[in-house]
Amino acid sequence: MTLNWRLLAKCGDVDDPELFFPVAQPGTEPYARQVAKAKAVCAACPVRAKCLEYALPRDVVGVFGGHDEFERQELRRATRDRGGRRASQPEPARRPPAAELELAIRPDAPRAERIAVAVALTNSGERAASVATRLGVSERTVLRWCSAQRGRVTAA
Repeated sequence: MTLNWRLLAKCGDVDDPELFFPVAQPGTEPYARQVAKAKAVCAACPVRAKCLEYALPRDVVGVFGGHDEFERQELRRATRDRGGRRASQPEPARRPPAAELELAIRPDAPRAERIAVAVALTNSGERAASVATRLGVSERTVLRWCSAQRGRVTAA
């Protein structure tokens, strides 16, 4: 049996998991403060590298592996440039693997994990209402979770 690395993540121990999903406008002081607090938690995390490895190929919102989505986008761009692909080629949205989805749908799943799956599903084209039903939350909650990705979320 393989231990799920997310069980060792420090983000699961914080009182407010929303810390990792800033809703303030990027480039503002409130955004920078919240991201800095989240990164401080990540700095002490024993699975930081695994978390970043998880987040890099996905278009997820929030701080994962000590990097916000804009920093991860730059990392992906740099990797593509070294690999010979054009930086302007968009990375296709990916659905979470079925096993990961089933873990996140469970009521006892960590909130941060449920949020990450909700954002991934909406980014891959699933309607917010459908995602809400699958996760047992309201459509408004899914839309709030995805607020940083405005324009990419399809409402019912």
